[in-house]
Amino acid sequence: MPREAKIFRVQVFQGLPAVFLAPIYSLQTGELLTAADVASITYELFDVEGESPSTPIAEGTVTVAQALHAVKRDARWSEDNIGYNFDHLIPGSVFPTSGKTYVLRYLFTAIGDASPSVALVFSVYVLSTRG
Repeated sequence: MPREAKIFRVQVFQGLPAVFLAPIYSLQTGELLTAADVASITYELFDVEGESPSTPIAEGTVTVAQALHAVKRDARWSEDNIGYNFDHLIPGSVFPTSGKTYVLRYLFTAIGDASPSVALVFSVYVLSTRG
């Protein structure tokens, strides 16, 4: 059974690296994806308050084998009792301005697919590192 889309709302600190965590499911089976299921992962960051909110201000690729793994339940995860099977570190330079909201979108392309079949979306609010 496929899972419905969810936007994860997170806060990060201005200029500091941030780790993004989530459970990633197959849209076809509803099962958690594994690295063996995925050919590629890319990300795009959008400044939704900027002059061109639909144009990415940062983008890149993610190493599948480093980002997708067995389900983890540790102190970093408090969303539910299931845990997460995806984590990715974004450099702090991507979030230079506090008080802004960005959208971070990951696109997962399954092995055998020509285009992305799963999307993961974060709404990211940037907090100031100065009191």
